[in-house]
Amino acid sequence: MPEAQADKVETESILAWLGRIFTSFGWLAAIGLLAALALARLVDGGPTPLAFLALLVQTFAFHAGLGITVVLLAAIAMRRWKLGFVLLLGVLVTVGPLGLRSIRSVAPPIDDAQTLTVISCNLGYDQANPNRLIAWIDEVDPDVIVLQEYGTRWAEIVRTRLRDRYPHMVEEPRPDAFGQATLSRMPLSQHLRNVWPGYWDIPSIRATLEFEGLLVDVTNVHVYPPISFAWFEMQREQIWKLRLDARSRLGETDYSSRRRDVAGTILIGDFNGPWRTGQLRPLRQETLHGYEILWEAHDKISRSRGATWGPTRRPLSLAPGIRLDHAVYGGDLEPVFSVVGPDVGSDHRPIAAGFRWRIDSP
Repeated sequence: MPEAQADKVETESILAWLGRIFTSFGWLAAIGLLAALALARLVDGGPTPLAFLALLVQTFAFHAGLGITVVLLAAIAMRRWKLGFVLLLGVLVTVGPLGLRSIRSVAPPIDDAQTLTVISCNLGYDQANPNRLIAWIDEVDPDVIVLQEYGTRWAEIVRTRLRDRYPHMVEEPRPDAFGQATLSRMPLSQHLRNVWPGYWDIPSIRATLEFEGLLVDVTNVHVYPPISFAWFEMQREQIWKLRLDARSRLGETDYSSRRRDVAGTILIGDFNGPWRTGQLRPLRQETLHGYEILWEAHDKISRSRGATWGPTRRPLSLAPGIRLDHAVYGGDLEPVFSVVGPDVGSDHRPIAAGFRWRIDSP
């Protein structure tokens, strides 16, 4: 056999071998992703190790979908049609929802006298850059500001640079990750240090204010991050406490005819988990008298993923982020806009959401 022909045969043999490896890897990736998503869907409730794994799968499903998209393009180029079809299913399940969000109709943002605008920012252990964050606060011009991971450094910044504009404040600076502050232009009719008294000695400030003649709760949320199974269990309990508090404030749990404490509620801050996960399902599926009472503003009206957290150093900073910060609302409120702010020197980006009373509200 001539040497050139032998080299050609050897090259074809190597390419065929690489093709088989790629096909095996593609099938493993496609079936593995679909199986993991299905299993996560089945076990994403309750404080169990499998539910903990389900949270990880659901959190990084979009990232896995992007990886599968690359494999899909390679499969199409190599004419692996059956493999491509299965990979396409994985892409549709993980990345497809973003495509549907991007084409839905969204009204232009409105921020007027009838809009209650709230900003939330996790300060990253008190290290957020004050010039960057306050510049964005100036741009958005919110009515209420809630801050998490609030320490003595930012307490001094608030006193000297924000207190004149936001004279009504409840704060608890701490040296750990659970300090909080709630600042308001409007007087606070009442406030509560946390919505889980007797359970965890960390704040979750609930401030009540009057907006256009009706009372609304603004709860500053920062629950435990699920960095271990023990914290995962405690985080789930905290989510349940948030749910029960919102439900009791919006109407009696025993369906009596007692008047509601407030007409609307906003739970905003760092939930340490994506909205569409089993860990936050108690909030998504909360009902009163057979009707849903809690929704997430960005999930309801925005076209984007609205990622708020991610690595800040390259090359990991190039990867898509995760939305851990949410503006959950209920009662007679409806969202007007939901946006994510710029990099302010924290590992979280700030968020802003605007709300108004529904036209059919009393």
